[in-house]
Amino acid sequence: VETNVFTGSAGISSYQKASQWRSALQSYKDMRAESMEPNVVTCSATIAGCEKASSWDQALQFLWHVADAADAGSKGPKPNVITYNSTISACVARWQHPTMLLQDMCSEMKGKPRADVVSYSAVMSAFATSSRWEDALALLAMIEEMPQLEPNVVTVNA
Repeated sequence: VETNVFTGSAGISSYQKASQWRSALQSYKDMRAESMEPNVVTCSATIAGCEKASSWDQALQFLWHVADAADAGSKGPKPNVITYNSTISACVARWQHPTMLLQDMCSEMKGKPRADVVSYSAVMSAFATSSRWEDALALLAMIEEMPQLEPNVVTVNA
């Protein structure tokens, strides 16, 4: 079987499903070393592997690594809203990190993905996990003031 971005991504996805984040990260590094261009699907699967293994710190570190490489003009994926949302979900046990990621998405910096209702819902879940209900209610009120966002069942139940 020829090794390419699709087979590499499938391998990372398999590691993700098995909660083997170290293997997923190593596969990503191997793809880069073999001059394959991982895409955002590959990145999101790698982050999801970290999330499934409760390795929020690795997910966050990986996102920053990919974002820094993209900012430096390196070939490779540029984190998008799905990549950020995956990282927010991976960090749900640490409310500060999802909040920081949401703030980053809401900044006016060029090239940053725009937060969507999934982004806000994931941060609300982080607040709920950390018993920060006042912050969750404040965020819900903020969402209700944004015409471009429509709170959904997940948002309200968070």
